[in-house]
Amino acid sequence: ADQRDLLEQGIEGCADTPDVRNDYAYLLATVRDPAIRDGARALRIARDVVAEAGARPEYLDTLACALAATGDFAGATAQASRAVELLVSRGAPEAVIALYRDHQQRFARREAVFEGE
Repeated sequence: ADQRDLLEQGIEGCADTPDVRNDYAYLLATVRDPAIRDGARALRIARDVVAEAGARPEYLDTLACALAATGDFAGATAQASRAVELLVSRGAPEAVIALYRDHQQRFARREAVFEGE
């Protein structure tokens, strides 16, 4: 947990930056190393980011990954669907939409997402 403690100290210094907190939550939710992976903490951070900074697709995707990491695949699928809908409505590039759809489909199959996938 030493690596996680160092990361959290850095995050505390950037607490007013939702992108940094979102990236940290994504790491906690998707990292393969079980010593760092912490779905519950990722979920708390991701919910705070969405509540404070709004429902941006990347924040919803992180929230979805955190929900999946805690075993809430129905919630993960719902949030991933919101992210995809936002991207489509904004005319995002198809490659970006495809990545988010891949996450959505994984959650529907009750699979978590790991970094690099």
